[in-house]
Amino acid sequence: MGSFLTKKSLQNPIQPEKKGGTIFRFFGRFFMMLGCLMFISMMISLVSFFSFFGGAEKIKPLPDKFILAHSFKGTMPEMPIVGSIVAEFIVPPTSLYDFMRVLDTAKNDDRVTAFIARVDDGEYSLTQVETIRNAVLDFRESGKKAYIYANSIGGFSNGTGEYWLASAFDEIWVQPVGTVSVSGIYAEQPFLKDVLNNIGVEMEMEQRKRYKTGPEMYTRSDMSDENRKTMRSIISGLMTKISIDVAKGRNIAQVDFDRAVNASPLTLEEAKRFNLIDKIAYVDELEDHIKQGSEQRFIGMGRYVSDMKGRLDITNDPAKVAFIKIDGMILDADPMASISSPKSFILPDNIAEARHISALIDEASDDDNIKVIVLRINSPGGSPTASETIRRAVVKARKKGKFVIASMGDVAASGGYWIAVNANQIIASDLTITGSIGVYGGIPNLKGLWDKIGLNFDHVSYGDNAGMYSLNKPLSDGERKRLSVMMDQVYKDFVERVAEGRMMNMGKVEDVAQGRAWTGEEAKDNGLVDLNGGFYFTLKRAMSEAGGLDWRTASMMVLPRHKDPLAELMELLDLPIGIKVPSISQTLMQSLSPNAIATMPELNVQF
Repeated sequence: MGSFLTKKSLQNPIQPEKKGGTIFRFFGRFFMMLGCLMFISMMISLVSFFSFFGGAEKIKPLPDKFILAHSFKGTMPEMPIVGSIVAEFIVPPTSLYDFMRVLDTAKNDDRVTAFIARVDDGEYSLTQVETIRNAVLDFRESGKKAYIYANSIGGFSNGTGEYWLASAFDEIWVQPVGTVSVSGIYAEQPFLKDVLNNIGVEMEMEQRKRYKTGPEMYTRSDMSDENRKTMRSIISGLMTKISIDVAKGRNIAQVDFDRAVNASPLTLEEAKRFNLIDKIAYVDELEDHIKQGSEQRFIGMGRYVSDMKGRLDITNDPAKVAFIKIDGMILDADPMASISSPKSFILPDNIAEARHISALIDEASDDDNIKVIVLRINSPGGSPTASETIRRAVVKARKKGKFVIASMGDVAASGGYWIAVNANQIIASDLTITGSIGVYGGIPNLKGLWDKIGLNFDHVSYGDNAGMYSLNKPLSDGERKRLSVMMDQVYKDFVERVAEGRMMNMGKVEDVAQGRAWTGEEAKDNGLVDLNGGFYFTLKRAMSEAGGLDWRTASMMVLPRHKDPLAELMELLDLPIGIKVPSISQTLMQSLSPNAIATMPELNVQF
């Protein structure tokens, strides 16, 4: 399963533009664009051709008896991918929403005799695994059996997440020569102080408050006591949840699973003695076991989804629920035009651009049919000003009579919590990391680095603090004082908005703030969230507030909508459309600017 905070390789796509050859570049781009337009025209024609001739041939009906099958591999988007030109030619991955609908329908479908799944190489988050487990357990309530197969659980990596998923099934089969690695949870953070000292860089940082440990990445060589306390609490909470679920799913004592964790990685025979697996066999043997001599076929989820949509009474009524995804670091900048992150030297995988997100909320707010807006938040935070832009859109939506639900994924912390505080209802999984009500900011002083290489800067200025944003000198006493005032104000703004949105007094907010991150369960106890529940629970709550709709059949407005075909193709070909890419120097200056940051510390978690 890897890590629930999956990190992709960070590459700088900015290349210095070569001068000269302007006329050749113009014609090169012109003919490339012409070719792309011809390609798009051809693709649209093919889609129309297959739609016309394929539509006449009805999909063959499913057999009277069959075994539902699924492979956990790749990623699983929460909502279906619709309206994509790519989806016309490549079968999109099964969404979490469709996965839940399939099992909920299959449990009452007399044609479905069992469910078999295979663990390959999935990249799923903790909250996704929790939702998948609950769907499988609900399917089993019908009396039908669920089997799962793996070549190895974890292999030469941590497979705790994979095993947690597998423990929801009736039987776990593993191929001979495999292993079972349920080694627990391991969290680590990088600390750059010594590296920066070696190259002559000093980070001048201010933080509010003591549990806002993001600056430690630059100012310390190890974890502070506050950082260690927070991380131990979070890791303990996550592992306790997993241990309880596994013990219940496997009908073993929790202490026995803890022993297995401490002994991992395990050979298959050891895993069987701990009652962690049922059979050591090959997949064809499992298939024969499930068929029990019958001629039943295995039907994949994608095929079943097509059949299910024909059987369910899916409404075509206008959507009453809007689903808005907020994924990644929250920034003011355009996600394509500004590649840098306010976190110094860190490039984020995903960016939630504030103006775009607030426009989506406004769009849903202006739709008279929409009754409920679900903000699905998976963000460690970002810019306070960007977070405030989104929060204001939520306030306006409520003034227009919309019921706003903030649904938290794996992480909805700091700025990710800021945008949620004015929702009618905040729902977090027990496993969500949230809170982190605090702020930090600062600037690197590169003077020591320039001294090492003999580079000197001189200056003239007008204004006592005009040089505050220079990277080439230390902050003066006056400049540091102004930075401190800025951090105080942002922290005060944050606490006040939490108090207002959550209807808490300032003293109570201050008690649970201090920059401290909490699990979703702890956050509920502290009054920061209203309910504990995952994706499925959120959908049911939204449909209930929208008038008691059926979550399986009601239409939803999913935002952002998919890109138009031209923009999507340009993105696939890595071709910008009217985007001015900043120079390397501009990007560097943006990434090192001393803005206030409301985000979680950089963290790698393996489970």
